[in-house]
Amino acid sequence: MIYLLYGEDLYLKKQKIVEITKDIDKNSISWVDFNDDEWEEILKKSQTNSLFGDKQAIIVNDFVISSDFEKNNLSLLETYLKNPNPNTMLILNSNCGQIEKRKKTFKLLKQKGTIFSFLKNENVFEETKKLFDNLKISDQNIRYFITLVGVNHGIIKNEIIKLKNYQDNGEITKEIIDQVSSKYQEPNLWALIDAVVNKDVPKAFSHYEVLLKYNEEPIKIIIAVANQLRIIYQVKKLKNMSYSNDDIAKKLNIHPYRVKLAVGKSKTYQSKQIVFLLNQLADYDIAIKTGKIEKELAFEYFMLNLEKQF
Repeated sequence: MIYLLYGEDLYLKKQKIVEITKDIDKNSISWVDFNDDEWEEILKKSQTNSLFGDKQAIIVNDFVISSDFEKNNLSLLETYLKNPNPNTMLILNSNCGQIEKRKKTFKLLKQKGTIFSFLKNENVFEETKKLFDNLKISDQNIRYFITLVGVNHGIIKNEIIKLKNYQDNGEITKEIIDQVSSKYQEPNLWALIDAVVNKDVPKAFSHYEVLLKYNEEPIKIIIAVANQLRIIYQVKKLKNMSYSNDDIAKKLNIHPYRVKLAVGKSKTYQSKQIVFLLNQLADYDIAIKTGKIEKELAFEYFMLNLEKQF
């Protein structure tokens, strides 16, 4: 079975992944980062059965349907789907708000697999109205509530619980929403990285807490920060070698937009800073995997020690 999950609503995507993998042993669920060069290895792993159970799930993060993917790897996907491993659930997790539905890859996945979209503004009003259940609230105030707390389903659900605890009976008014509900904050990984590099500990904690609020796993945050810093370092080196943005995107096999962002950051970060931070994050990653530190505490320790670094 192959799935494509796309969209920006991280909470609902996470819930869907939990739902479709609920019968698979946790030891048989693996996460890998998407990379064009490693696509063949991912498919080979999909053909190999898990050592821990009858079924396994392989979740491919940051999957992107690009022209380069179709040129280099579409044929590999077509070959795999002609004879897929029935014991493997391959989940392609894309964070793109929109996806190229005209691409051959999308059409193939639609034909051979299952596609779920999790766009932030998709049916938000109707879903929110259902969550309010028996509480008295006007449609106008539901819309106001959404503008205040944002469109992430996980946060909407938590904020409605707060309103229910505050006003179990009676009507939910605009004044009550203002008094009880937390104002929406956009999770921003780049802002977290900026705070880390600038050794701004309070700001780093603030952005980290927002990411946790959006149900991001601490270990995934560590990996995401390390991956972004690694790309910045590589881009910085290639720029110094006079590579163009398009050449860098092809060489690193990443989306051109990620290169554009990294180019901007590479001008403000020093190479020695990036290398030092990558080594620190690698040490904490090993400490988590060897049981020397709880994953919830690892990134917090990393941030608390920022002022002592480089």
